[in-house]
Amino acid sequence: MSHYENIGKSIRKKRLVIGIKVKDVDMEMAEIFGIEPITARNFRQSVESGFIYGTSSFYSIYSRGQKLLNRLSVYLETLGFDTFDPVIDEIRSIDDRFVYPLPDSPELSFELQKVKK
Repeated sequence: MSHYENIGKSIRKKRLVIGIKVKDVDMEMAEIFGIEPITARNFRQSVESGFIYGTSSFYSIYSRGQKLLNRLSVYLETLGFDTFDPVIDEIRSIDDRFVYPLPDSPELSFELQKVKK
């Protein structure tokens, strides 16, 4: 699958600006999605590198694409992306299955006080 470096950079920049610790994000995402923390970390790192599905594997994208897009949506919601952010629009234009925000998205439990400032 194609690599979208600018999307990844924008997502990483947003995380850095709000100051969320990667360990907290990885642990929470692991718990929410029932995956190992290292899998959550790999997903986050791949997304922030520009692989919007959290993987570069064609097989994974083909077989689990919607699930991976949902995971991406939850991550972006956690970071506080606005519904009309250009990053969201760009992801939608790449894959029309991307829904943001998810209607029933799980919310991460750690407080995002820096987002609310």
